[in-house]
Amino acid sequence: AQIEADDENVNLSRFDLFFEEKRPFFLEGVGIFDMPAPLLYTRRIGSAGGRETPILAGMKLTGKAGGQSIGVLSVQTDDVDEIPETNFSALRVKRDLFQSSSAGFLLLGKTPSGGSSNQTAAVDFRYNPTREAKISGAVAQTWTEGPGGDDLGVTVDGIWSGEHTFAGGYFSDTGPEFNAEMGFITRTGIRDGGAFATHSVRLHDPTFRSIALHTGYNLTGDRDGQVLDRSANARLELEFESGDSTNVWTNRDWTFLEEPWEIREGIVIPAGMHTWRTYGFHVGTDERRKVRFMTISETSGFFGGTRRSVNARGHIRPTPSLLITADYDYNSVDLPAGAFHTNAVNGRAIYTFSPDMFVKLFLQWNDDSDRVRANALLRYTYQPGSDLYIVYKELWQAGEVRDRA
Repeated sequence: AQIEADDENVNLSRFDLFFEEKRPFFLEGVGIFDMPAPLLYTRRIGSAGGRETPILAGMKLTGKAGGQSIGVLSVQTDDVDEIPETNFSALRVKRDLFQSSSAGFLLLGKTPSGGSSNQTAAVDFRYNPTREAKISGAVAQTWTEGPGGDDLGVTVDGIWSGEHTFAGGYFSDTGPEFNAEMGFITRTGIRDGGAFATHSVRLHDPTFRSIALHTGYNLTGDRDGQVLDRSANARLELEFESGDSTNVWTNRDWTFLEEPWEIREGIVIPAGMHTWRTYGFHVGTDERRKVRFMTISETSGFFGGTRRSVNARGHIRPTPSLLITADYDYNSVDLPAGAFHTNAVNGRAIYTFSPDMFVKLFLQWNDDSDRVRANALLRYTYQPGSDLYIVYKELWQAGEVRDRA
């Protein structure tokens, strides 16, 4: 109950949005389970089909002995209507090699009391031949009870991090039947690769600190050679000695739709290849300022039409004890089949009475989903490692209360 609700976001893509884990139980020691591919996404635990599934019990053990790291996780969730009780388990073993390299394996299991179980097994490596160079990769296999769901996934990437240059590349091949139900894999049956590079120069100037050029290229295709997505981008960044910064960028995107896509009710984008350009800029002040703001604006084509977006955010700290933040996101999409606009706003106020106690208010509005969320939280640490929470939350949708606790 003490976990803050996710920020309201507007999804203009065909894929699920990624939300960061916020629950302390899953965050503590979570780094041991990291892999080059997102095979363990703990937000899958405790939710199914867009609904919460209560956690009955959970156990996690992480530690390191010598050069070997071990992580064990097991969580049991309750049944909700047609969703059965389910056990989620993970075993991770990683061994340090040489000076700063490692190799290991990960076993995952999702076992419902009724329905098809799903398992994933993966091996991975991280090899750092020099201080600047890093190479990592993983091979994973999934098994699903019943027909389908058994396939292989491979990923490899490399990074060079020098004093002024940061560059890298990556490649992945995901089988059409790859089914990592505990991970965050948005597409299967594809090959995806790309490269990126950044070169920065320190400026010996009383006003300007540095200038950097970022470039990148990505190509995604199916196993028959059809290009599904392609993008090329370039961005110029200027940082001031004050900590403020500004960016300008341009992207060129290609997207192939295998079938028509209804992006909003009654607005259908036809199948086929679509291409457009994007131009954007960013201006932001240093986050250490008492009053900080940042704005991002983009203008682009979009599936045969246009899209304009603005994001503005900032904070104000009128006293050392009070922090107020705000975030506004706007999209205007105009397509041959129709047009729509979206607005999302969230604001927080945090007042700290002492190092042991604070109160936080959080309010959000999203007109695309017609939702309003409100959270209020009081936290009091009455002794080290022991906390008292008083929480109130409310969700309104389409003018009606959907959740209140």
